[in-house]
Amino acid sequence: MMDSIYEVNGKAITRFFKRYLVVIIITGAIFAFIGMGISLITPGIKYSANSALVQNDNNYVVVRLFPNYVKSSSFEKQVKKAVGESKWRNQTYGEDYQVSASTASSTTTQVTLTVVSSKKAFSKYLITTVTKAFARNVKKSLPRANVSIMNINSKPVVFHLKVQLFKVGLIGFLLGALGAALFLLRKMVFVGAVEDNRYISDVYGIPELGSMDVETNRVK
Repeated sequence: MMDSIYEVNGKAITRFFKRYLVVIIITGAIFAFIGMGISLITPGIKYSANSALVQNDNNYVVVRLFPNYVKSSSFEKQVKKAVGESKWRNQTYGEDYQVSASTASSTTTQVTLTVVSSKKAFSKYLITTVTKAFARNVKKSLPRANVSIMNINSKPVVFHLKVQLFKVGLIGFLLGALGAALFLLRKMVFVGAVEDNRYISDVYGIPELGSMDVETNRVK
């Protein structure tokens, strides 16, 4: 017999999941989708855009220096100056942005520029500005640099969208499933109807002593 009404035995757990597992999963999934939907419209979303450039003479050694050049104070000043002279100069997101450069390998002749900001339209403007500034000025700091613009992606996307949606979705699923499980467990133990002749034994641990049929005669 159960020592406490809060004690749950194996039979009760089995009965609970057989009856409510699908409901718990569906509830968790609903909360996950709600959470992911809200995360896409709430403040804090950042948008990234990128472009690709290539070193014309296949000098991959100088390409390795491009990521450091993008982080240099001289290049940062060039970008800030361009932003400061644009229509974005008085906007908060006109000062809060990230610029980076990356290469696929140590022997590649291509470099990818990436910008990240909290405004989609600003990211679109920024990637064009950054790319043109890079192509125009990199040779001044790195004389062997000789780059051409391959493409500029003019459609910014949510930065790390898959990772963000996965995290929010997972948290939403766990909260929804846990909430549903606790609610349904309380319902089964405290307010649930006796469903069959094994209910008392499974849920409360009280051995089944027997059963009897009760007929109710309606008074006409």
